[in-house]
Amino acid sequence: MKLLINSFALVFALFGVQKTALADGRFIASEIETNCLEHVQADAKYAPLGDTIRSDASNFVRYSNQSKINDKDHELIPQYITELEECRNQYSDARYRQHDQVLESISDDMFNVYVGLTAKLYNGEMTYGEFNKANDKEFSEHMLKIRQREAEIHRGIAAAQSRANAESDAAYNAQMRQGLQQMFRSLNPAPPIQTNCVSRYGYTNCTSR
Repeated sequence: MKLLINSFALVFALFGVQKTALADGRFIASEIETNCLEHVQADAKYAPLGDTIRSDASNFVRYSNQSKINDKDHELIPQYITELEECRNQYSDARYRQHDQVLESISDDMFNVYVGLTAKLYNGEMTYGEFNKANDKEFSEHMLKIRQREAEIHRGIAAAQSRANAESDAAYNAQMRQGLQQMFRSLNPAPPIQTNCVSRYGYTNCTSR
């Protein structure tokens, strides 16, 4: 049973944003990290977690579960979170060097919130239903932040492209004006200068036109 948790759907969604917004080969670290997270989620030993905190079940089932953490989940969750943190930490430096830092901060915040909620579940402070509702709420709020930042990135790209086009047009127009001026001068050469000199009383006066 494949485990799908909203906070890591965020990581995958974020990877897609990065790849779209910065499609210049700088998303390799995120791709490797995503593969790492998927590998952890696909591990068969964590399959029992899918029956309690999986996000592909109906909301009614997920939200109405009023039981506290069971013994099996209590054993698995620390291992599971540790492996996910290793994936995140292994590539954190590369992410911040290569990607939009605002998006990465949102991703980090969402991960930390998820770990905090999982800790409450682990300590018996929340039921599974409370955990799922809180996690879904945080996921939606962080996804909104991601979409807003994605829109800012695309607006910046569009503005930069517009400025580049305007500069290119200005340079082209300047070249055209210069070419037309040179052509006009070649077709309409300036008349020769005529100089007339008049001598009178020992003085010479010259005028040119």
